[in-house]
Amino acid sequence: MTAATRPDPEMLITQTSLAFNVLQRLYDECAMLVRELELLLHREAEQFVIGKPAGYGISGRRSTGLDPMNVQLWPLRKFAVFFAPEAAVAREGGQTRTNLDIRILYLRFLLDDYASVTFGGESLQQPTVIYGVIPGVVLKRAFKKMEEILGHIEYYDTAVFAKLPDVEFEDTYVHIVGTFQKVGLFDLADAAVVAERLAKPAVALYRSIPPKQASAEDGSPSAGR
Repeated sequence: MTAATRPDPEMLITQTSLAFNVLQRLYDECAMLVRELELLLHREAEQFVIGKPAGYGISGRRSTGLDPMNVQLWPLRKFAVFFAPEAAVAREGGQTRTNLDIRILYLRFLLDDYASVTFGGESLQQPTVIYGVIPGVVLKRAFKKMEEILGHIEYYDTAVFAKLPDVEFEDTYVHIVGTFQKVGLFDLADAAVVAERLAKPAVALYRSIPPKQASAEDGSPSAGR
């Protein structure tokens, strides 16, 4: 690298600061969006509450490893939250416990890597929120509550969401099915739009899909919720 092509240190300092500022602003806006959605959903007849796998937060896959694949996971590129009717959720300290046969609303925020996701056979073209209903999870082994499933979904997200708008995923641990819709993240400009473009259609979709029935495979009681 010659002196003529070497990046200007002052420019790099400015660009680095701007990059982190933009990223933090994006995270702040997403957090506000989730909290606004939480308020809107709690006003519904089901009085939805947010699931808390590890406290009041989101579920996402990150890494602090130095291998190149792990470095890709340093910034949070996608994350998820879920909601369930308040009557179906138990509280355990700062966490929640939701049985595996409970029908949930699941929302996945794709901030980056969205182009690798296809929806209806077409690649996504912008940061996107995919939202849908998982009517219950058939458990094969290991997991005891819905909150634990979120980490499993994060690890296998490419396979789980390979056939959107439908989900049909099965491995040695779980069998998950679901139906999803989508909305552009940057289309959700204010509270009114969040209500009209995300909260209302999500609730309508939830009410249109019956809960999972008990099966001999998991032996759990029918949710009936």
